[in-house]
Amino acid sequence: MEEYEAVLIDRCIKARYSLCNEKERKRIGEITRAIAKSEDEFFPSYSERLKDVREAVEDYFLKNDTIVPGGFVDFRLKEVYYNVEEMVEKGAERYFAEKELEEFTFLLASFVAEKEPKEDKIHVLWQKSGVRLLNKRGRDVTEKYEKEFYLSALKKGLGEEDLAISALISAAPRELVLHCPPEKSPLKETLVKIFEGRFKVCTGCRICENT
Repeated sequence: MEEYEAVLIDRCIKARYSLCNEKERKRIGEITRAIAKSEDEFFPSYSERLKDVREAVEDYFLKNDTIVPGGFVDFRLKEVYYNVEEMVEKGAERYFAEKELEEFTFLLASFVAEKEPKEDKIHVLWQKSGVRLLNKRGRDVTEKYEKEFYLSALKKGLGEEDLAISALISAAPRELVLHCPPEKSPLKETLVKIFEGRFKVCTGCRICENT
């Protein structure tokens, strides 16, 4: 079943996204196969899809003694291909969103590289109360750099991490120190890309102990 879906995924991607290059189609395929293996709420689970195929095969053999695989798949398992089409569409959506984010992040990184720093060092802390920014003297400068973006963030429905990114871009520190970042954090991943060469992740210090 998994191998069959993989073939259908590749076939569907080539048909629908022929204008994309090989690298792009490969990435869409990777994302789609990950969706197929996950318990995505938008699609039937793998076990549910496998059950549907088994029931279709069993029902067919109750009425027939022989089977032509190609014809059986094309006419009796259309639902399988419909599911694959929807998963490929979702995979493509996520890929193009991923690509757009990468391009935007590159532009931000270029902007920060050319911007005159307002701070020598900024410490980024993940706390229960939210993300906080401290300057090299340990002074909390979160509100100082976030206030110019706060109203705009509210209007656009941006979250706390988006606001923190805006504040850090405004501060454009020469050095960025990340304290106690979650194991998986979109904010951390974005900051690493934007401030490439300027950041480090603290492995333990007085600031970490107090977060």
